[in-house]
Amino acid sequence: MFSGERSARNYMSHYATYTGNLRDPVFTLHTKWDTLVPWPHESAYAETVAAAGDSDLLVQASTNGLGHCNFTPTQIGASVILLERWAETGVKPSAADLAAFGLDGTTPPPEWPQD
Repeated sequence: MFSGERSARNYMSHYATYTGNLRDPVFTLHTKWDTLVPWPHESAYAETVAAAGDSDLLVQASTNGLGHCNFTPTQIGASVILLERWAETGVKPSAADLAAFGLDGTTPPPEWPQD
């Protein structure tokens, strides 16, 4: 049996319950070729958020990067800019907005789990 430290368990129970209930805009960035956290995890998260009725608060973007979180400084900066604009204006970034920064928001991740 394994258990985490009390402070870690407390943090997770307060801040990381994956119910899909979003209160603020959430922007995810994922490399399509991530062997540590496979791309289909994005579809599982999107389904959870959709079931909670909060898809309007989620944008999922991807890069053609290889590896876990292997983003360029430009891609990270673009993500911050897009999220900041969204938070300030209330206008959700479109696929065209993502593409203008070299990000892909049109290719949905494969269904989870994969066979």
